[in-house]
Amino acid sequence: MESFNQVILSGVVNGHALLAKTSNGTSAIFEVETTQMYRRDGEKAFEPEIHVVKMKDAGTIAKYLTDGKPILVVGRLKPSMGTAYVNALHISFPDRRMS
Repeated sequence: MESFNQVILSGVVNGHALLAKTSNGTSAIFEVETTQMYRRDGEKAFEPEIHVVKMKDAGTIAKYLTDGKPILVVGRLKPSMGTAYVNALHISFPDRRMS
């Protein structure tokens, strides 16, 4: 059986990105906040979830990684020292009016 590792996050940028200059360009570490909606006693309840995202060669998109900006991230889940982060392969910034 073949395996498949893909993560798709649709949410908003939480805070500001940490940028680091490397020999390959600029890398970024940032958080994406998603909201899980469920029903509790017949009422809608919302639970925010924070996801750490890392992206290599992020120089061209770094200026757009601002707090509250809608974002769509496609990547892979990567384990790291007892936790995990999303290794971003593609990022887009959907128009907020489309939601």
